[in-house]
Amino acid sequence: MRIIKWLAVFLCLICIGIGINSYFTAEANKAEDKQLTVTATPEITPIPTTVAPTPILIDYSGTSHIGGEHYIELSPKIGTEQGYVAFPKTVDEANPPAIVVYYHGSAQKITTNFIEDVMKNMRKYGEYFANRNIAFVASNQHGDNWGNKVAVEDTQALVAWVRKRYVTSPTIYVLGFSMGGMPAMRHVIMYPKEVSRIALLAPAQQVETYTAAQIKMFRNVPLKVWHGTADVNVPYWVTEELQTYFKKNNTPVVVVTLKGKVHWDVDTEYMKDVYEWFLLTN
Repeated sequence: MRIIKWLAVFLCLICIGIGINSYFTAEANKAEDKQLTVTATPEITPIPTTVAPTPILIDYSGTSHIGGEHYIELSPKIGTEQGYVAFPKTVDEANPPAIVVYYHGSAQKITTNFIEDVMKNMRKYGEYFANRNIAFVASNQHGDNWGNKVAVEDTQALVAWVRKRYVTSPTIYVLGFSMGGMPAMRHVIMYPKEVSRIALLAPAQQVETYTAAQIKMFRNVPLKVWHGTADVNVPYWVTEELQTYFKKNNTPVVVVTLKGKVHWDVDTEYMKDVYEWFLLTN
């Protein structure tokens, strides 16, 4: 009997142990489940990043051995007319250079002799613009052309030569000095849709020969003039006359009056101002 009682007690203890173990196991599982619920991190969908396209660069350094660190110089002869070109050495296809066409003064010629004063000035312009991602081109334009159509066609032929060989934007800026003011104005009249802006330095003019319709073309091609009051080569009143004709035809023109400046004070001294004028938006 005593053995049976001890067996009964022993079995009871075993049952109690099993119950206690089951209880704590269940509680532990609940705690683990709770912990998993609290610490679980929701899945985050990554935000796609925009990667800028890699610029497609064109290296033109091998097309000329003349120029500077960031630009090349060329001296093509188109027909009978010598030309000068300064072009950026490296071009981004997504941002190709515009073109500045230059019309020179009387008794000036575009040559391959870079020690001449005229060509020194061309190289100053070429370096300045080409280093700012703008091509600079100047044709001899049959010398003293006095604004005839042939001079404009000479320039157009040089532009076509450049565009056949180099990537450019469609933008054209026109710049004229002294006598070059006349073919520069003629360029706008002949090709008004191609020109974005025009700048003139101490310009000679034939504005009295223009029709009202021709003057009004400059409403869409903004014009700015720099002229010295002490100029004896092309007197300042020539620009005042231009202002009068433009005002008569309700066409704006911006004139910078340079007090005390003579003709040769404005041939290369205002490159920065011209550049900033060209970059303005209409």
